[in-house]
Amino acid sequence: RDGVSTETGLLTEWPKDGPKLLWATKGAGRGYASPAIAGGKIFTMGDSLSSAEDKDEYATCFEAASGKPLWKSKLGPAWNNGSESWQGSRSTPTVDGELIYYMTPQGNLVCLQTSDGKEIWRKSMSKDFDGGKRDSWGFSESPLIDGDHVVVTPGKEKHTMVALNKKTGELVWSTPVKDDAGAGHSSIVISEVAGTRIYVQT
Repeated sequence: RDGVSTETGLLTEWPKDGPKLLWATKGAGRGYASPAIAGGKIFTMGDSLSSAEDKDEYATCFEAASGKPLWKSKLGPAWNNGSESWQGSRSTPTVDGELIYYMTPQGNLVCLQTSDGKEIWRKSMSKDFDGGKRDSWGFSESPLIDGDHVVVTPGKEKHTMVALNKKTGELVWSTPVKDDAGAGHSSIVISEVAGTRIYVQT
């Protein structure tokens, strides 16, 4: 999560007529989620898909080489709170081998299989951990995978940050922070300070 790309041989400027269009696809839906690319697949999330019969929020997967839709999996209702410009999905999913993790605006952490979108487990930041946002704009962090754990920020005093077993969703540990007003918009970053491994969050 340092924003540094290890890719080489990148263009320093576009060709005169622009880059060649390799493919275009539809069905990713509405929202602010960026694509996560791994294992020859593109994963994202959005609501009101052109390929769905409803306006709900879905996890979606496309073939990276062609843009062909591979699967979609319903995550829950669309986030329609507030003005229209602030609605829609807002978290970029996190891929970890055969599993992928989504945080919905409602605060549902959902684990799916990357192969077919089958749901493995889900946890609610509010119902399971008494968490919540400090504002009304919906959860937006991308889950952090660290070893055998997935670490997220329910927010509020009781379970400000939690680590869950990434395969089962079982609670491993929880950190309370007195007077915590609720989860913000950032994602957890791992750092090391004076030889101590820490999680940084706002």
